[in-house]
Amino acid sequence: MKTKLEKDAIVYQCLETFEEGYGSGDFSPVFPHLSEDCVMQSQWVLTPNEGRRAIVEYLTDKGKTLKRTGNFPNCSIVELIGNINPIKDDDFHVNGERVHGSFGLLYDPGELCLLMEQTVDDKTNGVMLRLKLTEEDKIARIDLCDPALFRYRDFFTFVSFYPANGGTSLDEGKMRVSEPYYAELRLFLGMVGEEFDEYDDIHIPMEKWRECLEKWERFYSFRTFDEAFEDACGIDYDTFTAKDEEALHHLLDMGDNVWKNRQENPAMLHALIEWTEKYSKICDAVNGCGF
Repeated sequence: MKTKLEKDAIVYQCLETFEEGYGSGDFSPVFPHLSEDCVMQSQWVLTPNEGRRAIVEYLTDKGKTLKRTGNFPNCSIVELIGNINPIKDDDFHVNGERVHGSFGLLYDPGELCLLMEQTVDDKTNGVMLRLKLTEEDKIARIDLCDPALFRYRDFFTFVSFYPANGGTSLDEGKMRVSEPYYAELRLFLGMVGEEFDEYDDIHIPMEKWRECLEKWERFYSFRTFDEAFEDACGIDYDTFTAKDEEALHHLLDMGDNVWKNRQENPAMLHALIEWTEKYSKICDAVNGCGF
């Protein structure tokens, strides 16, 4: 059974095909990813497109319109953060009807989506495209939503990680970690004597990788930054020394950001722990491929 991060890697590939489709008008690379009973639904339209054939026809027509008008949207893959972005006293659409009130949509933190934006008459309109996969990793649902319903950040630069045996990476276990988590990787890998480099390939023994995640989890468990700082660095106030000079250096440099990130980044930590539990008994290392 695939972990969340392995599923995310497949979602990313599917989103890339949509991004290429909306940028060129050719959606044919999307079609092999659709399940036979896939559903495509828009927040602004009452009737969904149901079934692979209906969605293929819709996307084909959409592609022709994009080519004819040349109004290709700007697209980018983003990561949802938090789990709700409440909107107060505003207009929104429910089942194709416009209503007024306060509302919010619960969603899973860390979900990858495609943000599409077009500017017409100096007004920028956006659409968030979300995907759900079947157990066979085909697209089960495509939802088009108002971006205002979400908090999100760019998923632009990332490092690909693979479980490895004897130095050989297992492609089926590929997962991605994006730039907002680099500070944690740099800090906690450094605390176990390993170096993180987003620009180069790295090889981390599985034991060290697990120790890194354990230290990451422990850091997030404290109530205050001072407690986390003192524990991570091994501060001795009698002698004003730090047992872990590497941790001290990193926390003095990026400690505030790492501590603030604990509100946004636990979902990634939990996903990394799940992924590691799957491979730690059958693999001896984790390989990282920089960008």
